[in-house]
Amino acid sequence: MTVQELVAALSGWQLPIVREEFVLQQNLEQVLIQEIGSEHFQREYSLSDRERIDFMCFGSIGIEVKTQGSMSSVAAQLLRYAECEEVKGLILVTTRRRHLFPKSELAGKPFGSILLGL
Repeated sequence: MTVQELVAALSGWQLPIVREEFVLQQNLEQVLIQEIGSEHFQREYSLSDRERIDFMCFGSIGIEVKTQGSMSSVAAQLLRYAECEEVKGLILVTTRRRHLFPKSELAGKPFGSILLGL
């Protein structure tokens, strides 16, 4: 599955808008189970001693969930993840329009985003 295919699959779901990132992660986990099966993703995946992404799907597509934070801090975090060798694609799931930026690649890797609540 590609980043674009996974974005399309996840975009079809109506997740409740919540302020707590942990709750949104739990809701997204249930969607991932339905869409791709629990055997195809891992939650809280360690990319290094200092970097842990919310979900790693198919061993190479990372998903980061954000409900808070500035655009610059979110972008910096996503770029760090994209620079990790095992990340071959990246998806941002957010409740904040300010987190979005018009990129289809980060560090030369496919990137997609999903804005919840519209």
